[in-house]
Amino acid sequence: RLAAARGLGDVYKRQGFNNVIVSILNDKVDVVVERESLTETEIAQIEDIVTRKTDVPVTNLTITPVESRDK
Repeated sequence: RLAAARGLGDVYKRQGFNNVIVSILNDKVDVVVERESLTETEIAQIEDIVTRKTDVPVTNLTITPVESRDK
């Protein structure tokens, strides 16, 4: 699962999400993205990547945008 989480982070970086933390535990995925907010399109991209790479259903996915501390 650790390799899958690292792999997801790399995919997100290629999609333009620079600071992403992915946690996979007990068939649940948590994605924390350094963004003030996410568009519906960005959420759909994250959901698509998680479901394709992990076989975890969207119902077991939590996406949390967080604001940068550098602001």
